[in-house]
Amino acid sequence: MNTQDNWLIEVNRKIERGKINFPEREYKKYKIDKLQRIAKLVSEMSYDCTECKGYRVDIDQLADNLDQLILNPEEHKKNHFGTIKKITDHLTKKHKIKKKGSLIKNVGLGSIILIVSQLGKEWKDWSDPVRITAVAILIIVIFLAIFIGKYIDNKIDKKGELL
Repeated sequence: MNTQDNWLIEVNRKIERGKINFPEREYKKYKIDKLQRIAKLVSEMSYDCTECKGYRVDIDQLADNLDQLILNPEEHKKNHFGTIKKITDHLTKKHKIKKKGSLIKNVGLGSIILIVSQLGKEWKDWSDPVRITAVAILIIVIFLAIFIGKYIDNKIDKKGELL
């Protein structure tokens, strides 16, 4: 077993110990699951990326300070979320890791823009069957796009390449 694997095992152990004290709502609020996913990705990427090697220290500190996050949330919250955001930004920009739900949001937003542009064309022509058909088709496309985006998100998530 190499040092990256040992590091990840130790970080996960710290996080598991720390999250015992978190109520369910706080656990989600402080993105403890995301911290574990980030640790896994940083461990994998740190073979080739010096920035990821540096982020291992930050993740260690976050894992060590989980109990402090419960005891003094105002004091530690800013650092906790700031560090998670900094590492997430690095992973998404440099390593092209996708965020959870990003495909669904992008496809859904594009489809909504298409519908709004279609609706924006002269409201008085709603008696036109072609216009009504076009809007109906766009609505169906939105649902299909969201379904496909969700499917792709799940597929990427199973590979462990999703934040």
